[in-house]
Amino acid sequence: MNLSPDEFRDAMTIRYQGRVGGEKSRYEGCRGRWSLQHALNCPVGGLPTLRHDEVNRTWASLATEAYPAGAVHAKEPIIREEGEVQGCPALRGDFQVRGAYAP
Repeated sequence: MNLSPDEFRDAMTIRYQGRVGGEKSRYEGCRGRWSLQHALNCPVGGLPTLRHDEVNRTWASLATEAYPAGAVHAKEPIIREEGEVQGCPALRGDFQVRGAYAP
C-alpha cells in the first residue's frame, strides 16, 4: 500500500491518537471543523465507504478461498427491490456466495 505524505500523517494521527506534522483546522471532505472523530465518520470525505469496501473485499477474498470456484460473485445481489415493501428502501448485499447456506 502506497500512501501520500498527507495520508501517512493521517494514518499516524489515527493510530497514535495525536497530531503528527502540523495542525489541520478544516477537514478536506466537507470543510467542517477537523477532529479525528469527524474524519472517521463524515460521509462526505469517503472514509466510511473506504473502510466498508476494504472489509468487503477481505470477506470476499476469504470466501473465494473457502468455497469452490464460481461460488463467490462480487456483483451486488439484490435482496429486495425498491418499492417491494412499502416504506422500505431497496436492499442489496455486498457479494454473493452460492451454497453458503443450505437449509
